[in-house]
Amino acid sequence: MPPTESLTMRFTSSRLALLAAFATTLATSLTVLPQTAFASGADGFSENPFVPENHVPFPEMPAYAAGRIGVLQGDWWRLHHVLAWRALHGQTLTPAQYAALNQQRWQVGEPQMGYGYFWSDTENGVEAWKKVRNTVQPPLSEKTRIDPSKSTPSYVTYVNCHADAFTTAARTLTDRKQRGDAPALQAWVAGQDAVFANCGETPTRNANGQMQPAGVIWPPALPAKAPLWLQQDHAYQTAAALFYAGQFDHAREAFKAIGRDKASPWQPLGDYLASRCLIRAATLMPVADGSPDKIAPAGRKLLLTARKELQAQVVSYPPAARLVGWIEARLNPTERVLELGRQLATGPLDTAARRQGLTDYLWLLDGQAETGPLALSLSTDPMTSWIGLVQSPVDDDKQRASTLQSARSRFEKTGDIAWLLPLLMQTRTLTDLQPAELKAVQAVPTTSPAWQTLNFHLARLQLAAGQGVAADALADRALAGQASALSISGRNQWLRLKLVSARTLDAFLAAAARTPAPDAEIATPIPDEVKPAAAASAPVAPFIPEANGVDTDFPRRLYHYMPLALLKQMLARKDLPASIRGQLGESIFTRALVLEDWPTALGLIDEMASGRATTRHLYDRLRNAKTLEAQRVAATLLLVNTPELSPRAVQPGGQSLYWGCRDYGGPWDVDQLGMLAPQFLSPAQLQQARREQERLTALPIRSEWLADRLLPWAASNQADAEAPKALHFLVASTRMECPAGPAQERRAGTPEPTHSRDAFRLLHKRWPGSEWAAKTKYWF
Repeated sequence: MPPTESLTMRFTSSRLALLAAFATTLATSLTVLPQTAFASGADGFSENPFVPENHVPFPEMPAYAAGRIGVLQGDWWRLHHVLAWRALHGQTLTPAQYAALNQQRWQVGEPQMGYGYFWSDTENGVEAWKKVRNTVQPPLSEKTRIDPSKSTPSYVTYVNCHADAFTTAARTLTDRKQRGDAPALQAWVAGQDAVFANCGETPTRNANGQMQPAGVIWPPALPAKAPLWLQQDHAYQTAAALFYAGQFDHAREAFKAIGRDKASPWQPLGDYLASRCLIRAATLMPVADGSPDKIAPAGRKLLLTARKELQAQVVSYPPAARLVGWIEARLNPTERVLELGRQLATGPLDTAARRQGLTDYLWLLDGQAETGPLALSLSTDPMTSWIGLVQSPVDDDKQRASTLQSARSRFEKTGDIAWLLPLLMQTRTLTDLQPAELKAVQAVPTTSPAWQTLNFHLARLQLAAGQGVAADALADRALAGQASALSISGRNQWLRLKLVSARTLDAFLAAAARTPAPDAEIATPIPDEVKPAAAASAPVAPFIPEANGVDTDFPRRLYHYMPLALLKQMLARKDLPASIRGQLGESIFTRALVLEDWPTALGLIDEMASGRATTRHLYDRLRNAKTLEAQRVAATLLLVNTPELSPRAVQPGGQSLYWGCRDYGGPWDVDQLGMLAPQFLSPAQLQQARREQERLTALPIRSEWLADRLLPWAASNQADAEAPKALHFLVASTRMECPAGPAQERRAGTPEPTHSRDAFRLLHKRWPGSEWAAKTKYWF
């Protein structure tokens, strides 16, 4: 029934821009649908299951809002930063107050519309309407589908009719059925069918080939002597049809007429909806750069008029006040951010207006993301500035310098420890901290929401400064004395630090075992939809001592800093996390083969052969090899037949060096601790690991390493049954590699390798009738 305002759900090309959408129901409720952001996860992106990069796990949020913010992360959603600022200043929320926010991932308020809203009648409300409608009139034909969306001439698609329009129509029809006038009800349904027929349309094209709106589908004329209630509803249906058809000037006049009809049940909504006609027209006006989230100059004039009208309606119709704030956010976003930042920093969030303010504030901050955290940090509003400083990237030296200066200046002027958080997060060396700042950090009580963040980064700086004992003491204090205040993800963050500060191998392995965060799905994208109500009401999950895996920091340090001898020792330990045992054994075995540490390789033969029936004879061949040459041949045959075996070298920056690629995995998941070496390792162990890493990183890619050994041997061993099979697998392996990349660039003028072609030719020349030649149909 009532037209639903939307600023707007649009698709431009393939980019979804879900802007704040307004819905007015018959009972005068107004709802804002939050904006969809894309930096936080999509297209298969998977967050770390132990310490999510972009958000606090939803089951941990009630405790977070209550002040247990843990180790604050700059990449978290801005909602987390708002709640953290409030907690740092004593403005915490109870679980009930947090639940009332109705968190929707990075926003709060009504649930976001997903892609299914456009085609799912259950999700968009059409089904609820049809269920009631079909009790009065025969069902609509299958071809007569109600489409809630519409497109503009510039090919921007938006939601024209929101779910509340359909649910309100169903509720209104249920009420009208109580009157018992069957002919009038049928006329009413026919009118409403016409209204919803305007929700979506098949656009026509003008002489220039441009899309243009189709005409209005009018509610049918009423029968003679129609009852007054039907006449009044018909007037409203006509206005709504004009609105959905995009005839905003005519719709505005029709709603104004309803507002003047004091006998109409729709009279209280008349002027309000007339003002919303201006808003809808303004939001659909095309802008010069085609951006779907900007207002055209002519649209700004309409919004100014709408604001003036709505301000006059606030006393008689309170929901108008919230729409005034919405307009202010679009007309004067910078000023509105300042206003909302100051309002939301203190006081309870216990009213719909306050919660709507938080929705608008987050929407506005997202809208200013184009200018980056630096622009936010320069805000005169303390909370907004602090959020910008917290979000400042640590790898941008220029912005980092600005962040340090701003945070330091704010702390010096106010003495507020909140400013120490971005300062410590951006500081790289312990000597960069001024004595007063260090003293202030050390004076923060463990009961403060700031304690964990400040002391985590203090310990990080101590590790970098060679003060490992002090850092380890802080880690132990956090994990033991503060354990009751740690969430699972917060504990995992401290375990990352403990993995570096550990003074013994026992402590190192104990820190490696992690429990996934409560809402984590390993190697699975963040769910498109969450159930915030359930998450909000659920108690914070207690710490679960049984670990289910290891985080990425453990294999990085394991494979970079541990020499082969220590890796062998760790593999024999019962406290090695089970999830990495198989991978570690394969890595040790592969390293032993390529580094020609034959005693180590022979010691792992039985374990490696287990479960590999088709290659078991090759492990026996290695076991029985009597000469160095025989060992090398056996190692080559094993590796060409077992492509999953890899030495798993790791570069100093934390990048995994994949043996089949010249390039290597980027350091996107390297945490704030970088690649600090575990403290329990001796200088001799580190030196030996460094020598081994140098040899491993100097290896050519897998197929080249194999070809250099395999081709000469196969050419002179035609009688060996393993030769043709090995050549087949060598050719196949080149198709699974990425030979180009920056890790090992070829010298200028050096020709590309021909080992795949050479292996193909040798196979077909020496073993033309073999099954392996038949399976190898081409070399490229």
